[in-house]
Amino acid sequence: MNLHKIDSPAKIETLLKSIQKNDSRIFMWKISNGQKESVELKLRAIRLARKELVVQAIGDNAKKILSGSEHLNFFVEDEVILFQGEIVRVEMDNTITVRLPAFLCMYDRRKFFRMKIHEKDSSMLLFEIAKGEARKKFVKKIFDISEGGFSIIVSEVEKNYFDKHQLITDITVNLMGAKFTCKGRVVGKIKPAELGKTEAPYQGYKIAVQFLNASKEDVEKIKKFIFQHISISV
Repeated sequence: MNLHKIDSPAKIETLLKSIQKNDSRIFMWKISNGQKESVELKLRAIRLARKELVVQAIGDNAKKILSGSEHLNFFVEDEVILFQGEIVRVEMDNTITVRLPAFLCMYDRRKFFRMKIHEKDSSMLLFEIAKGEARKKFVKKIFDISEGGFSIIVSEVEKNYFDKHQLITDITVNLMGAKFTCKGRVVGKIKPAELGKTEAPYQGYKIAVQFLNASKEDVEKIKKFIFQHISISV
């Protein structure tokens, strides 16, 4: 997932203060019966002397997530930060005090967080490409995706349909049932030798495509999909 671990108390303090100042969207979540349950939070206070965070749930799922939990998982959407906190106490108004995390996991390599899709996740793309007189319909599993674009893996023959800067129209994106249609532009065609053994499921070419006209609603679908599938792995 290209997350890196931050365990410096000073850096953790700086990031948490930035989250509070920017009023960043925060979610707490847990896996229940194989499904990710989540609720949005507000960061109310950072008590450094006590090494505590105070958050308040602003959704209906809070009690379900808190039931039987000793630790909570947190996800800061815009900054793509994940951490866990031990529950200290819970108030009747869903105000929750947790211990300051010992570390944060943060993604910082590029503007948009790009998440690799697991093989079992049925996230697909459908589009057609014309090459001279020939037209080919592509139905491909998404290899990875971000708010800015996606990539797929194609065969040696299929790669000839793609050129850098090429425009692709009418791309149907299906993120496990959340669908939208947009345009894209090819921004990369990576050779097998450049992918590495663990990068691609087979020795195909990786085609990277930038979204051109994804709407705000489409971006929200991508964010929701990423949140539903992201987890801490360091």
